[in-house]
Amino acid sequence: MEDLNLSNKGGRGKVEDVPKYFIHSMKQLFRFPYLAVPSLISSSLLTGIIWTLIFSLILLSLPIIPRIIPIINKFSEYGYYASDSEVYQLVNELEGFLTDIGIVFVMIIILGVILTILYIILNAYINAGRIGYIWKGITRDINLNNFFVYGRRYLLRVLLLWIIKFFIFLTYSIIFFAILAFFFVLLFITTHNDLDAGTIALNAFIFILILILSLILYFIFWIMISILLFFSDILIVVKDSKVIESIENSIRLVCRNIWCVALFYLVSICIWIVFYLIFAPIEFIISLSGYNLSSLSTLISTLLLIPIIEIARMNLFLSLINEQIMIPEIESIRIKNLIIRCLSFVKESPRILSNFVCNDFRYILACSIIALFGFYIGYNVGSPFSVFSDTISDLIYQRDGGILGTPYTSLPFIDFFEYLFNNTLVCLYLFISGIFLGIIPLIGIFNNSVLISIMFGILPLNISIASIIPHGIIEFSALLISSSAGLKFGLHLIRRNSNINEVFNETLRVCLSVLILIIIAAFIEAFITPIITYIAMG
Repeated sequence: MEDLNLSNKGGRGKVEDVPKYFIHSMKQLFRFPYLAVPSLISSSLLTGIIWTLIFSLILLSLPIIPRIIPIINKFSEYGYYASDSEVYQLVNELEGFLTDIGIVFVMIIILGVILTILYIILNAYINAGRIGYIWKGITRDINLNNFFVYGRRYLLRVLLLWIIKFFIFLTYSIIFFAILAFFFVLLFITTHNDLDAGTIALNAFIFILILILSLILYFIFWIMISILLFFSDILIVVKDSKVIESIENSIRLVCRNIWCVALFYLVSICIWIVFYLIFAPIEFIISLSGYNLSSLSTLISTLLLIPIIEIARMNLFLSLINEQIMIPEIESIRIKNLIIRCLSFVKESPRILSNFVCNDFRYILACSIIALFGFYIGYNVGSPFSVFSDTISDLIYQRDGGILGTPYTSLPFIDFFEYLFNNTLVCLYLFISGIFLGIIPLIGIFNNSVLISIMFGILPLNISIASIIPHGIIEFSALLISSSAGLKFGLHLIRRNSNINEVFNETLRVCLSVLILIIIAAFIEAFITPIITYIAMG
C-alpha cells in the first residue's frame, strides 16, 4: 500500500496535486470496485420511483378498463356511419369515462408529490451513507454496514443542509432577478417616450447584452456559492458537525484552499463536459436511426464516472485536513489475465445460478407469484385494445420485409448492444434496489410482466409468441433471478443480518451471473426473433 498525504502542513492544498486526487481515485476504484455501490444505489432510486409510479398507474386504471371495452367495441361497430343518437350515446359514455380519468389523474399527481418527497428523503439517506461508506472504504475497509450506519445517523442533518442550500439559492435568485427586473423597468421608463427606430434598436441591443451578462454573472455567483459549500455534507458525516457548523467550516476550509478547490471543481465539470461531448453526439446520431444506447452512457457514468469524482472529492477533503489515506498499488493490467478471470467466472456462472435456484427457491417463488399476477393484469389491460391489433402490428413490424427485403427492420448488430446494455442496467437495478426493503424488485418484476402480457393481449397469438417467446423466456428468467436476488438482499436487511456483507456478495455474484443469460437473450432478440416474427406474419 502507498501512503497518500498530498497536502502540506496547515491544511493548505497544492494546486499541482489536484490531478493526483483523480488518479488515485481511479486506483482505489479499480482495486475496490465495491466503492461504486453507493452510486448504483443512488441511480436505482430514481428508477425505483418511476417504477412505483407506473405500478400505481396500472392499479388505478384497472377499474376504468371494463368501462372502456364497450366504448371501443361501439366505436369499432359504428365506424363513420353512426347515427346522431349513437353519437350522443357515445359522447355520454365518454364524459363519464373522462371523469374517471380525471380522478385517476388527480390521484397520480398526489402520489407523484408524495413520491417526490420520499425521493428527496431517501436521497439524503443515500448521500450520507455514501460519504460514510467511501470515507471508511479508503481509510480502513469496505463494509456495507457503514453505508447504513452513516445513512441513518446523518439523514436529518444532510436533509436540513439541503433545505438550507435550497433557500440560499432561492433567496439569491429572487434578489438577483428582482434587481434585474427593476433595472429593465427603469430603462423602459426613461426611454419609452423616444420611439424612433434607432433608439428602439439600441435599447433592444442594450437589453439583450445586459440580459446575457446578467445570466453569466448569475451562474458565476451560483458556482461560487456551490464551491464555498463544497465540503459541507462531508463535514457533517466525517467530522460529526452540526449543519450550521458544517457550512461555516466548509467556507473556512475552501477559503484557505480556494485555488485548489476551484481547480478541482473545474476539472470535475470538464470531465462531465468531455463525457457528454463524446456520448451525446453518438447517441443523437444513433437515435436518428431509431436506436437507443443511452443505457451504455448510464452504466459508464454510474459505475465509473460518478464514483471516481466522489472518491476524488473525499481524497481532496481528507488531504486538506491532513488525514492519511491508503492508496493501493495497482499491478500492471494484463489483458490475458483479465480475460482468463472473466472466462473463469462465465464457466462458474451456471453453478452459481443453479445453487441460487436450489437454495433460495422461496425468493424465486415469491417473485414468480408477483409475475403471474402481473401477467394476468397485463393481459386484461391489453385485450380491450385487440381490435387495433392489425394497426399496431403494422406499426411495430413491417409485413413486406425490412432492410433490403430481409426480416430485419433495423441493424441487428446495433440492436444486440441496445438490448444487452438496457437489460444489464435493468437487472442491476432490480438487484440493488432490494436495499429499499425488497419492495422495488417486486414492483419491477410486476411491471415487466404487465408490459409483456399487454402485448399478448393486443397482438394475435401467433405474432405474440413469435415476437416474444424466442428470447423472452431467457430474458425474463434473468429478470426474475435478479429480482429474487434483490428480494433476498432486502429481506436480510430488514432482519438486520450481521452477515449482510456476505449476503450482498453472494447475491451480487448471482446478479452478475445472469449476464450470460442476458447476452444469449440479446443475441436471439436481435438476430433470430425478427426472422421468426417475419415468418409468423406471412
